[in-house]
Amino acid sequence: MRILMVVGSRHGSTHEIGEVIAEVLTSAGHDVVVQDPDDFTSTLGFDAMVLGSAIYYGRWVPAVRELVERHAGALAAIPLWVFWSGPLGAKGVPRGSVEGMDELIARLQPRGFREFDGRLDRGDLGMRERAVVSLVGADEGDYRDFDEIREWAGQIARDLTDARTR
Repeated sequence: MRILMVVGSRHGSTHEIGEVIAEVLTSAGHDVVVQDPDDFTSTLGFDAMVLGSAIYYGRWVPAVRELVERHAGALAAIPLWVFWSGPLGAKGVPRGSVEGMDELIARLQPRGFREFDGRLDRGDLGMRERAVVSLVGADEGDYRDFDEIREWAGQIARDLTDARTR
């Protein structure tokens, strides 16, 4: 199957999650095309899609929010999996607290969705971002669980294989 992977990432951490998902799907025999959200125009020619976004200030990155606003109908019409990353360990924005996520999931009707912990490197951040991180008390570090990410990507691959054999 031909799968479109669109990931919005500010400092690369969420993009790296997308790369791992793409590797698992490619290893399962799928053709994965990775695209920046600003370059997205259509789901035509794809059998499925994975959409990911970093979380900043409790929201998806603007490019992904805009993509969803412009193309929600097309996204809901294709087998879709959605992920986001950004909550950081025990401190910072807790899991399950992303603004508007329940409405987004209801609107897009993805086959699956997952929230992953993120990575925080203060050296990558601008002054405003550092201030917000200090305000919420998030600890620097890489909280991503790549085994969890690979497991979820493997489930997507199995779901796609099951759909192909029906």
